[in-house]
Amino acid sequence: MSERSQQRCSFKSSGYRRLKLSERLSPFLKGILVSKKQLSKGQQRRVAANHQRRLQTSDKRPEPDDSLFGEAQEGIVISRFGKHADVEAHDGSVHRCNIRRTIGSLVTGDRVVWRAGTQAQTSGTHIVKGIIEAVHERTSVLTRPDFYDGIKPIAANINQIVIVSAILPELSLNIIDRYLVACETLSVEPIIALNKVDLLDKDGREFINQTMKIYQDIGYKVLQVSSYTGEGMVELKANLAGRISILPASQG
Repeated sequence: MSERSQQRCSFKSSGYRRLKLSERLSPFLKGILVSKKQLSKGQQRRVAANHQRRLQTSDKRPEPDDSLFGEAQEGIVISRFGKHADVEAHDGSVHRCNIRRTIGSLVTGDRVVWRAGTQAQTSGTHIVKGIIEAVHERTSVLTRPDFYDGIKPIAANINQIVIVSAILPELSLNIIDRYLVACETLSVEPIIALNKVDLLDKDGREFINQTMKIYQDIGYKVLQVSSYTGEGMVELKANLAGRISILPASQG
């Protein structure tokens, strides 16, 4: 018997209990109130100083030679690495690009105008194949509080959030509820994806089905998946096709 098959999840023996509605609501409602708290004067000064420092650093960077790049084209940022970003072109190919210093903010999901390089260039440990010239206006933006920058954008133009939660070491309904609140605030469609369901025993599976029925009854889509056995993966991929999604996860 494999090590994974021996590690079964019994919700009764693990002491799991179904949280009351008030218990689940209180923590994330408190989080909403905290997120609306105004910055102190000290925090505002730190934010302003940090922005000024970044502007001064940006002004010292040399601009790339325009002759090294081809025609402008559209793309979507799929990841960001400091001064570089990965851009997905219309044909599905991914290109690591430099970012023009005139671009202030760039996050995953941004729709950009970029140009492919006529030859690959090395920038530190990165092989750079293009440059991002401009960013289109965002239709939506997901943010989080930041000690230095106040409110920091982390994703843009998303139309779906897949809330990934593993049933081990612990299923967190609080995390699921907080992300659902964020989805409702942004008018973004959510999907709840429970991972590692292959570790559930019969009692655990019944508990999950009963708990998730609460969300399904109020209109939320719930998928039970396992990257180990492949359960639910076809349906998950079908829901990702043609959408701009982020997959936040607390574990697993």
